[in-house]
Amino acid sequence: MNKYEWEKSDADKIKEASRMIDEMLELIDKVKLESVSVKRWKLSLEKVKTALT
Repeated sequence: MNKYEWEKSDADKIKEASRMIDEMLELIDKVKLESVSVKRWKLSLEKVKTALT
């Protein structure tokens, strides 16, 4: 972890996590992954994002 990461506010950390989740969900959709485990993972990511916001 670099110095900047320690100085980030909680709001910045939440915004960054939400952005990363959006990127993961977008990648899943682009690659068209359809396995049951991927669908569960996608639902989990969406729940985490909802909890963050």
